This record gives sequence, structure tokens and C-alpha cells, in this order.
Amino acid sequence: LEGPITKPEKEGDGSISFLFSARSSYLEQSSKVLYKYADSSGLPYNFLDFYGKISMTGSSGSKIDFFGFNFTDQVNFPGLYNLKWTSTGFGSNFIMVPSGADVIIDGTFAYSNYGISISEPDNEPRNSNINSFNFGLNFSYYFNKDEFKYGLAVSGTKTDLAFNNPINLQINENGNSTEFAAYLKYKKILGNFVFEPGFRLNFYGSLGEVSPEPRLGIKYNVTDKFRLKFSGGYYSQNLVSTTSELDVVNLFYGFLTGSQNITNQANGQQVTSLLQKARHAIFGFEWDLPHHFELNVEGYIKDF
Repeated sequence: LEGPITKPEKEGDGSISFLFSARSSYLEQSSKVLYKYADSSGLPYNFLDFYGKISMTGSSGSKIDFFGFNFTDQVNFPGLYNLKWTSTGFGSNFIMVPSGADVIIDGTFAYSNYGISISEPDNEPRNSNINSFNFGLNFSYYFNKDEFKYGLAVSGTKTDLAFNNPINLQINENGNSTEFAAYLKYKKILGNFVFEPGFRLNFYGSLGEVSPEPRLGIKYNVTDKFRLKFSGGYYSQNLVSTTSELDVVNLFYGFLTGSQNITNQANGQQVTSLLQKARHAIFGFEWDLPHHFELNVEGYIKDF
């Protein structure tokens, strides 16, 4: 369901509009008729999703959105397991176009919470929750065909993992992380080349680590319909997923922020960082085919 709250009276006026959506699964009921060969009692998969947004547009082109959502997914096989995911969040993003200035300012504030739980007849329940907030502010300048962009970001993450180990001892792992980041990138067009160098600096407050991360993107327009492209860079994160090696199929994934309880040596080498780090390199091409088709092929290597 979507529509206007206030309409512009004339061209260039501001407006306010809304959007709301809801959807649910009826597979558990319909499968008793449509998929009897799979399970005559029905397939126990369910979801229920809600999403809403209000958009406000100003006469100068500035815009602000407010949004919220709640997603729930569940599968319940009696006698086997009951698995459930929930995701809830709200936030706002905006774009400001100051009159008489050649800069566009945009930003985001958001909060979200994600939880996963599983219960099995022969095991104690396992639960994992991760909630986080993030705030970002970006500034974009345009010079003919070139673009310069920089920004700041602050985020916080809290994780909570609970499970029982093989000797039935309950384990609770809680973690908190606060991160600050600053970045800049420049987009330059030289003939058939497009260069986009960038640099990001992350500070992980809970670990006291700074991660400098250079990045580069290049595109070469061989013809109007065929383009080569390359990108690479350094990346880091303070978040790990965990699974149980006792599971034949991993249905449950727990999440943890980077822990300081890590061995000082790994494979005979000194551990100098508690972050998850990787170097990426990607190469590919784009080809515009007849009848509005496009072929996009990429290969990558990741050194984790």
C-alpha cells in the first residue's frame, strides 16, 4: 500500500508519501494439497514480514526517509528441530542539496537487531543475537565529469551467544564493539579510462586497533559496448560467525565480535591482529548484447 500524504500544488513543490507492505507464507497450509508427495501433513515453513516508510521531499531536491521493518522466519519439524530467525530495525536516511553550493550531503542513521534460535530434542537450545547501530555522513563534490567523495561513520555492535557444549556445560559469550571510520575516494575520467582510487581508515575501539585500507577501481571502455574492469583493496571486520562441528548440516550460525581470547601464535607465526582481514582482487568485463541484454563476467581472488 502506497500513496501521497501531501501532494505538490505546483511543479517544484515538496511532498510527503508513505509505503507499507506486509506478506506471509501459506505454504504450510497449501502444501497439504499441492505437495502431498513431499509430506502429507504439510511443509512447516513460515514467514511474516512487515515494512514501512515515509518519504519527505523538499522543493530544493532535499529528501528524508523514515523506515522500519520486522521480519520473522520459522521452520518447525516436530521431533527434529525448531529453527527461527527474527530481524527488526528502524532508521532514517537523508539527502541535502544546499542552494548555491556544488556539494550534496547524505547520511544514514539506523538500528537493527537480528536473532536466531534452534531447539532440538537431544540438545539444549542455542541462541544468538546481534544488535547494532550505525551513523554515517557523506559529502559529494562534482567537477565536470569527476567526483570527489568523503565521509565519516560511527557504529556499535553487541553480540550474545548461548549454547551447551558436549559435556552439557552452558556457554555464554557476550561482546561489544564500537567502530569509527573515515574514508575518501575520487572518480576521474581520462579518455576511455575511469579511475576510482580510495582510502578508508577504521578504528576498532574495543580492540584498540587501527586498520588503514587503500582501495582502487579501474574501468576501460574498449568500445561503446564492451568494457574491462578491475578492483582491489584491503578490508577488515570485527565480527565472526561460529558453527558446531557436531552438526551434520549447519542450520545454526552464531555471531561474535572479535575476542581477545585468541592464541598468541597460529601456524608457528605471531598473531599481531585480532581483526578479520582480507585482500580482494576482482577482474571482469561487461558486454552489451543485442535486445537489451548485458553479459557481466567477473573472477576474484580473496586472501583472508
